[in-house]
Amino acid sequence: MTERIHDKLGIPIEAMTFHKLGLDIIKQNDGCRPEIADENILFQFVHDFFENKLLQHPDLVQNLIEYFAYFIDIPQDMEKYKSLGECYEDEKKSDLETLKSKYEREQYIREAGEEKAKQYTTLNNEIVKSLEETKIANFLFLHGVNYEYEKLYPYESDDPMRKSYRPDFYLSDYDIYLEHFGVTKEFKVPWLSKVEEKKYLDGIKWKRDFHKENNTKLIETYSYYNSEGILLKKLYEILQENNVSLKQPNFTDIFNTVYDTKSNKYFSEFIKLCCTFITLFKSNNYKTEQIKGIKRAYLKRENNLFLQKRTSIFLDIIQTILSEYQKHLLENHTIDFSDMINNAAGKIAAGLYIHPYKHVIVDEYQDISKSRFNLLKAIADKTEAKFFCVGDDWQSIYRFAGSDISLFTDFEKYFGNTKVLRIEKTYRNSQQLINEASRFILQNPLQLKKNLHSDKNLSYPLVFWGYNSSPKKALQSMINKIISDYGTNASILLLGRTNYDIEIAKETGLFRCSYEDKRERLSYIPVPELKLDFLSVHKSKGLEADNVILLNFKNDKLGFPSQIADDRVLDLVLTNTENYKFAEERRLFYVAITRTKNRTYILTDNKNPSTFLKEFTESPSVCFISLKTAQNNNQTKCPHCKTGDLLEVEHNGTSFIGCSNFPKCKYTLRNISVLHNPIKCPLCGGFLVKRKNKNGHWFIGCTNYPYCAYTEPI
Repeated sequence: MTERIHDKLGIPIEAMTFHKLGLDIIKQNDGCRPEIADENILFQFVHDFFENKLLQHPDLVQNLIEYFAYFIDIPQDMEKYKSLGECYEDEKKSDLETLKSKYEREQYIREAGEEKAKQYTTLNNEIVKSLEETKIANFLFLHGVNYEYEKLYPYESDDPMRKSYRPDFYLSDYDIYLEHFGVTKEFKVPWLSKVEEKKYLDGIKWKRDFHKENNTKLIETYSYYNSEGILLKKLYEILQENNVSLKQPNFTDIFNTVYDTKSNKYFSEFIKLCCTFITLFKSNNYKTEQIKGIKRAYLKRENNLFLQKRTSIFLDIIQTILSEYQKHLLENHTIDFSDMINNAAGKIAAGLYIHPYKHVIVDEYQDISKSRFNLLKAIADKTEAKFFCVGDDWQSIYRFAGSDISLFTDFEKYFGNTKVLRIEKTYRNSQQLINEASRFILQNPLQLKKNLHSDKNLSYPLVFWGYNSSPKKALQSMINKIISDYGTNASILLLGRTNYDIEIAKETGLFRCSYEDKRERLSYIPVPELKLDFLSVHKSKGLEADNVILLNFKNDKLGFPSQIADDRVLDLVLTNTENYKFAEERRLFYVAITRTKNRTYILTDNKNPSTFLKEFTESPSVCFISLKTAQNNNQTKCPHCKTGDLLEVEHNGTSFIGCSNFPKCKYTLRNISVLHNPIKCPLCGGFLVKRKNKNGHWFIGCTNYPYCAYTEPI
């Protein structure tokens, strides 16, 4: 910037970083510059702390285990869903494997080795049906209560419609069965149709009666416990009332077995979340002792017990880490970047002389943090300078580094009377891509409106390419298509939401991996001369390639959007809460798809696509290849969950209809004809099929009989 201003404008001024500005101010006041820690010091310290010093803090170990067992996911209130399928879709992002399963698998791997453990892993992972059941299973495991999930009930029913009863949990040491029923406090099931609700409630009554008939003990929990935030509290009380002994587990053993930071990518991402929180916390010039006040204020305004406990545990974790971090800086006689900027702002506010600037130009203003803003504000208050800030709020993606977008979007609120100028001409992307990217980013009404335009035109610049099991074939087809269109000299940039996504490419066997300048490099084995690189989306900002391939476009905790990075605990340290779901992840996706000069190809998991996919439809700008979408899917929907597809299933030589959402949805029908000629019942929404009465006469009847008695003559 200094060179450009000198060369093009002939003005002899110096452009400087915030880092240099802050240091110069402190040196002017103190006579010497402070020792500033490396910019990655926080992440390095926290990572090292968890690796080497965590076990010195047993309370922290317990907090971490409980946070991952109960609080990493926030179960939604079932009453907010219009259908059971909506809940299934929402929970696809969640890890439904129980802590007991993870612990036993890791133990087995230690003893048997990874190769022998592969078959065990495939056969024995305990995946439960819902987040609520995951929390129940983890509670039992962490309190030393032996259980079996969906163990076959030892008694058979005479009712031909009630075979193979499997209660949710069997507490083997106490001969107690635990069922978790998905009902509201009024004992309703509003996310089901009326007839399916009646079936479900009748099923609860049947289970209760069946236990009484066989003199077995049944205890119950309900979904409304979760919506009220009291599921764990009520479970504790119920177990105590039934004389189930609850023990304290060996948290250190569980942590070392399950959450080893070298192998658990979820835990590594949690470390990043902690670093983001601390960076934002320090950028606000908060001190460690203020965490207790933040906690008190939060607990006062939040009534949900689950969220109270979740946030309280997280802040306890942060307080321990932050205390140790500040101690580390003190012992090494250093301060970090946030401390330095805060100190500089404080010295100006306290009266330190500052050059009487008339104009201050700030570049990349969308990345402004609260501490940097405070420094600018101190300069403005002292000099009355006019500020000219350049940036793109659509590309504000550095919250983890302290960026606070409200300081950009609410600029006038902080600096007074403001004129907004828009740079709307772009040279990299085609107009068709810009149209789609702009429409997508502006779904968030808090983003500033712009009308971008380009002289470039290209059909289908955005390509969603689906795969079912392995991404290898789809990824190879993408690369071959790019080579066919642009030749081997065209550059390809593989993008991942996180650095872990490089594993998706490596596991296909299409690439050779090498290490260069502390970075993993990939080469495409079939065409080694192809110009190809891998970066995370964050690292790619400001860069471009001829074509881009985005990996890991799936609905997953570490997919795109990332569930961990968007955690609501960050609201506690942001200037203004972004009340729009996945606001920063949306901006990050915008950055990803606009790195290309030509096309962006998006590798899409057909079984579990990103929630962002539903916002795109086929058009002259968007192409779907091998993609299963609502637009091209004419299969009959399941009347129970409403989102699953009805499929023909064969088991033990018998064919019947099942739901694609199995095992979550266990809807079945014996009449295969429904798949070929689905006729809905006008009364209940079931299906009309040929039936025979007791006298041998055929008629048209409803599959929901006896809950629905609708008939028609043939």
